Amino acid sequence: MQKGRSWLHKGFVAFAMMAGLMTPGTTASASAQDAGDPDKGRVLFNQCRGCHSLTAGGPRKAGPHLQGLFSRTAGSLDTYRYSKALQDADFAWTEDKLEEWLANPRSFLPGNRMTYLGMRREADRKNLIAYLRAALDANTQSE
Repeated sequence: MQKGRSWLHKGFVAFAMMAGLMTPGTTASASAQDAGDPDKGRVLFNQCRGCHSLTAGGPRKAGPHLQGLFSRTAGSLDTYRYSKALQDADFAWTEDKLEEWLANPRSFLPGNRMTYLGMRREADRKNLIAYLRAALDANTQSE
């Protein structure tokens, strides 16, 4: 442990390691915050729901559906007309890419047409991504 950490922090880390929530190489923030809370993320998805559906068969909206999002090449759905910036983007959606996008879509990929200004709080982004991961995995399993 780092020198100068409080006894409370050291106690939390020791408890988390005993409970199996952490391994010696992780930090408290890495294990507790990285996973996100899908229940909190479900509420945050209300900000997205007006433009995005979770399923391909859902109603047509202003943005593309999110089914199959993780590992999909950006700008690749045939059923949606993307901006040139997204058509030319050369990456697949991962949790890390999505977190960067959600923080500030315009600075992440200048020229995209998404009107959303971004989600400031990292914890909110992690919670939303946890919800999307769970909801989209559930959609895939029900097919």
